[in-house]
Amino acid sequence: MRRRDVIGEYTDGRWRDGLAWSHIDRETGILRKLISKTALTSEAVAVHAIADYPDLMALLMCTPPEERVGPLVVTNRGVPPTEAQCRRFFRMIARKAGIPDKVWNMDARAGAVTEAYESGATEEEAMALATHSERDTSRRYLRELTEQSRRAAAKRVASRKE
Repeated sequence: MRRRDVIGEYTDGRWRDGLAWSHIDRETGILRKLISKTALTSEAVAVHAIADYPDLMALLMCTPPEERVGPLVVTNRGVPPTEAQCRRFFRMIARKAGIPDKVWNMDARAGAVTEAYESGATEEEAMALATHSERDTSRRYLRELTEQSRRAAAKRVASRKE
């Protein structure tokens, strides 16, 4: 999901469009959220089963059930972070992890699409992961084509042996 769809944004001093606990069905664990980028032109909805993301699931389970209300992402003061706070926090963690400064938070989304393609996901599956409605959009997110190229070459060679 886009950072804005996760952390939301402050407009006129009010927080809006961010991910909230109410977007996750308590019984099924399915997250459903209208995508902010397309909200004015379509009804595109991100749909994800939280159980498919074990690291996220573990983090969410750290919040006691009675506290699972309001914004999902909050600062240690209990309020949603600003975009600037998120950028600083990401950079601090990235540097500690040895990630170069040229890598931005938004690159994680492209990395997820690339990883999906590299792991053999179909184009439709990668599009669903990124909540893209156009094939060309998902293709633009591909960052490294080596693995796809290798699979294509292997398939070509294998077909000659038949």
